[in-house]
Amino acid sequence: MPSRRIPLILGCWLLAASVAAQTEAGRPNFSGIWKMDPESSQFGPAAAPQSAQYTIRHLHATLTFDYTQDANTTRVEITPDNEERMTDEVGEMQTWTRAHWEGGELVLEARQKYRQPREGAPPVRWTSRWSLSPDRKVLTIRRRILTPSGPFEQVLVFRKQRPATQVSGQ
Repeated sequence: MPSRRIPLILGCWLLAASVAAQTEAGRPNFSGIWKMDPESSQFGPAAAPQSAQYTIRHLHATLTFDYTQDANTTRVEITPDNEERMTDEVGEMQTWTRAHWEGGELVLEARQKYRQPREGAPPVRWTSRWSLSPDRKVLTIRRRILTPSGPFEQVLVFRKQRPATQVSGQ
């Protein structure tokens, strides 16, 4: 009789895994290497970078990414649970980010603030909306940036890169 239980237990486990996958079905996995396509991107009044690339590891509820722009790399780890966390600090300036899902889009709301209160113009704020194309080969980031001189929008397009393949014998 125990041999009949194994297929039943396996079937129940597969059904549970299928239900969990369907729950997460609307949330894409951003893992991969993504290189900016400057011709398809719109930068608003900001200067376009010479190059930009994301290397993203999206495991369960955590995204860790290295963002390289013009040879400068920043590492950020986010959890889309709608909790605000400090994600970067340079000198007296900190960046605080809140991430959450809206359907199939990952939304990052970020703001800069000084460690010590200062007078003058408020730091920059922005909202980024990340989405993948249906074939999962194009990452589009729509960003609205609020600066002391006024708001502007960007559309940044990144194309998924093929992973480097190892040469046999190495």
